[in-house]
Amino acid sequence: MGGMAQKELKPVYLLTGEAEVVAAQVEADLRRACFPAGADDTGCGRWDGDRLEDALAFLQTIPFFGGKRMAIVTLASADDAEGDRPELAALERYLADPPPWAVLVIRVRGRAGPRLRALCAQHGEVIACQVGRADLPAWVRERARARGVSLGPAQAWLLAELCGGDPDLVETELEKLSIALEPGRPVREEDLREHVFPGPAAPFALADAWANRDLSRALEFLYRLLEQGADPLRLLGTLAWQVRSLLLYSYLRREGTSSPAQMAKLMETSVGGVKAVAARAARFTSDELESALKMLAEADYLIKTGRADPRLVLEEFLVRTISGPRAERAQPGRAGRPGPAAQEGPEPRA
Repeated sequence: MGGMAQKELKPVYLLTGEAEVVAAQVEADLRRACFPAGADDTGCGRWDGDRLEDALAFLQTIPFFGGKRMAIVTLASADDAEGDRPELAALERYLADPPPWAVLVIRVRGRAGPRLRALCAQHGEVIACQVGRADLPAWVRERARARGVSLGPAQAWLLAELCGGDPDLVETELEKLSIALEPGRPVREEDLREHVFPGPAAPFALADAWANRDLSRALEFLYRLLEQGADPLRLLGTLAWQVRSLLLYSYLRREGTSSPAQMAKLMETSVGGVKAVAARAARFTSDELESALKMLAEADYLIKTGRADPRLVLEEFLVRTISGPRAERAQPGRAGRPGPAAQEGPEPRA
């Protein structure tokens, strides 16, 4: 929306969805379009839903020095967008003949009522304040650049997964990274492990136990993390990151990449991180990893749609992917018992 000319502005914009950081971006773009650099922006006000009629009266007033007037109205809940409320009747009358200088922005979190949505779609534009899953890594990198954080594609994807696809949570974690790291230094996996969601429910613990093919330890982490309130989708995201990391290492090896330094650069980690991935990758075949990735996609669908209990879904994934003949061949000693390389994962603190 950036760069929008004044003549392109519409009388009303309805902003829906939970992502406050995206809504703030849209509001800032609209404000810049209404009040270009150097223009007086005192003609912009903000009201809550109960004062919608006050906002409409403000918009009806001719600006003293020409230009635009802009009103931002926040509806407290989706209920404010439903039914035959007097405010909606006033909005309908207003939109039948809006002043040419006026821009109304209505912010409602979640689902907007059908009457409000229809009014705004007819006279203006409805904007979903969210980021699609496919667009999220690129959006994360864009927000990182805005904060002076250098984030590569793989780590952007990992951060998005750690945040459960929540743009507001991504923004919070990027702020923490911008404070903790030197400006311009590329973010590595180790940085995300240290600074994103540190504490008793470390999200990497389960993923590391899985990669070590230690079923009893993985189940122990799963139960403890869920008891500590960890988001199941966040745990699923770290498992997906671990599988993709091992697949990437295997692919690079097949393509002839053998230099640890080059491998570290391509994988956006340290040389030590590459060695840890190599030890874990040796425990799986490519077919097992690809099968695990498909299972994770199915698990994501089941959890997000509420078709299955998240705990049971995660349990099934761990049992089916850790158990098997490869585990016995890859691990020193008795099957199901970790060897020396299986001690790398962080353990959640009680």
